[in-house]
Amino acid sequence: MQPPRTVGPGGERPGADAIDPPAFVLESEVLSLAFFVARKAHSGHTRGGHGRPYLEHPIEVAELLDGGGNGATTIAAGLLHDVVEDSGLTIGDVIECFGIPVGELVAALTQDPAIDDWEERKDALRAAVAQAGPEAIAIYVADKLANLQDWLAVYGEVGE
Repeated sequence: MQPPRTVGPGGERPGADAIDPPAFVLESEVLSLAFFVARKAHSGHTRGGHGRPYLEHPIEVAELLDGGGNGATTIAAGLLHDVVEDSGLTIGDVIECFGIPVGELVAALTQDPAIDDWEERKDALRAAVAQAGPEAIAIYVADKLANLQDWLAVYGEVGE
């Protein structure tokens, strides 16, 4: 399922603040809170060179997780999986707001900025995801699938 990709009258894309949560998110207090935290954390961020609000990405991850029958903890962590890397939020903030299970999943999906080498950083991330278990793996896979779908959409729009 694709997140909303609306275009304004002048061809501009809406900012993250203009994106409404998917209906399934509003059915859960924790998912609603996770959505609005992610929306604030990614406010003003765009994805790649195509100008889409970054928030579309965690929404797509959450939709993939929801469609796969995952629970609220996993979906909330999916919505929040990039907030520590992309905003001033910390793992401690996530744990304080959402509890240890969500915080541990977000921690497993957060790259260690202390590792300078890209390949070593990605290896460490994959190891942390594998160690964190099936929920973290589900989020990681949904993240990669959402990235691939986004790249395909951008390729369709701008070509090579």
